[in-house]
Amino acid sequence: MAELLVKNHDHWMDALDEKQLSAYLLKYPKFMDKYNARTQKGDIIEIKDDGHFTGKGRGYNKDHFDLVIVKGKTAAELSNLRGALLEDAWTTVFNEETKKNEEIYTPIILKKFKANVPSYTDKAEIVLTAITMKVL
Repeated sequence: MAELLVKNHDHWMDALDEKQLSAYLLKYPKFMDKYNARTQKGDIIEIKDDGHFTGKGRGYNKDHFDLVIVKGKTAAELSNLRGALLEDAWTTVFNEETKKNEEIYTPIILKKFKANVPSYTDKAEIVLTAITMKVL
């Protein structure tokens, strides 16, 4: 089994209305990038094998996270749910030594965690397809 640590509360940015969001954008020009990349309720924060969070002497902050157990899968099998949601981006840079343009891969982070389970119950036992269908 795999254990997924899922964020169970809203981010403070989720409470912003349009007026407040506009005020932040005026004050901090790059705020929208942070706003879009924020963690959200239902984000899969960590994936570990069976017993990592439920084992003796182990635990997690139950005020901020829920534990979702996926039967029949290991953390390695669910590793595609880890990591940030990225957008491919390439930058062209002129290399003075070779006198040629070079393409440099510089991905843009769209969201801090790419996998999200928008509806689940505390300590729910769910199947893999129920998660992967919810991935952004």
